[in-house]
Amino acid sequence: MLSNTTGLLIGIITQSLVPRALGISNYGNFGFISNFFKRVVTLFNSGASLGFYTKLSKRPEESSMIRFFWFFVLLVAISICLTMLIIISLDFEKYLLPDQLKKFIWLGLFWGLLTWATDIVGNIVDAYGHTVTREKILISQKILGLGSILILFYSKELTLTTFFYYHYGILIYLIVTWWILLKKKNVELFPKKRLPIDTLKSYIKEYYIYSGPLIIYAGIQFITGFFDRWILQWYSGSEQQGLFTLSNKVAALCFIFSNAMVPLITREFSIASKNNNIDIMKTTFIKYIPMLYVITAFFGIFISVHSEYVVLIIGGNEYLDGAFAMSIMTIYPIHQTYGRLSNSLFYATGQTKLYSILASGLLITGLPVVYLMIAPSDLLGLELGATGLALKMVMMQFFGVNIFLWFNCRYLNMNFFKLLWHQLYIVGVFYFIAYFVSSSLDVFINQNLISFILSGALYSIIIAGFIYLIPQSISMKRVEIDRHIKQLKIKLLH
Repeated sequence: MLSNTTGLLIGIITQSLVPRALGISNYGNFGFISNFFKRVVTLFNSGASLGFYTKLSKRPEESSMIRFFWFFVLLVAISICLTMLIIISLDFEKYLLPDQLKKFIWLGLFWGLLTWATDIVGNIVDAYGHTVTREKILISQKILGLGSILILFYSKELTLTTFFYYHYGILIYLIVTWWILLKKKNVELFPKKRLPIDTLKSYIKEYYIYSGPLIIYAGIQFITGFFDRWILQWYSGSEQQGLFTLSNKVAALCFIFSNAMVPLITREFSIASKNNNIDIMKTTFIKYIPMLYVITAFFGIFISVHSEYVVLIIGGNEYLDGAFAMSIMTIYPIHQTYGRLSNSLFYATGQTKLYSILASGLLITGLPVVYLMIAPSDLLGLELGATGLALKMVMMQFFGVNIFLWFNCRYLNMNFFKLLWHQLYIVGVFYFIAYFVSSSLDVFINQNLISFILSGALYSIIIAGFIYLIPQSISMKRVEIDRHIKQLKIKLLH
């Protein structure tokens, strides 16, 4: 909680500086390029990273698995670099990444690979149960990153080039410090022991069985995910890309608490799955996922109601046209909570074939939807730009999440409609509270900042009261909440 509270505050400060310094077009270009290479890595990865994490969580004594996976990472990195070299040498990048300089394409490529490597090292730390120390290191990285951004911003050196270098620096810092942590815990990040041929073949077979069904899905995911941002770039340009990037970044801040719990819950699912313990998986699902949904909804809905003022604070007048897109996009992480944590159950239990079939169907369905939202009117589109992409993502997310949830409820013998009702009434109640508080204060207070702060305070108090009166909303009992409050008082007094 401390790590993510720190991350949220620092993220708000960072996101209020970077869009202003880069300008709407360059900020959009960064979002477009980074999204592209994130998806390229996902395509070549094909779910292997999550498979590695779940398997290492089950069998932490197998250091040979770490060595095998680094071989896989090296092979993927070389393949991606060679593929991009061919694309650029054929001058095809002007169609694939329109209006992007080759320099930034290469910087984006290395950003994608370094981000992937950092995620892998973090997963290794989590798999061995060193999450608390991992989070302490993350706090130091976030503080270091904020200091770097402030120096670059006030020295007027924060450009698209230096922004990429900034990411390299903070990612390398994480890798090195986590490496030192693992070494102290007697875990080799890069095991030197040779892999016997039989062991190598065994791992290849194991990962193929796990990731094989995801290869086709990964290809579809890449094509559809890339198409979303490509069609926005092609028809609407870098400015609309910038508006969507800002909305997406703010939405990601709303998901910061739940996202940190995904690896931990996936690990619990993996261990319970290894022991074939359905009851523990069911208890974990019911206990944590609705609770994290409420936490994400708390942030997402407040920002959605105050999107226009949030845009002015973070991006300034240049980004004001993106306020409606942000109000829609901040709903996305609310159901993303159910999505990420519900999907982790598919991976942890090895149901990758079913997952890939369901997910592929949804992704393909989204192609005509995004075209309709963004294409110009003379091509039968609605020309909604960033708002159109936000609408598409939220709609498809809601339907997709609940389809996956239906199958998970069948697997764990849970009541699907109870969880569906929880999603709907939480959003409805929180929206009503946020809008009522905001509208009431606007009648008496004309100063935007004071109204925003007071709205946040009153909204928080009323939501806290709602949770206390209806503790089932966060899968708890009144007795549990009272006990936690009592423990908190004791800690604060001492």
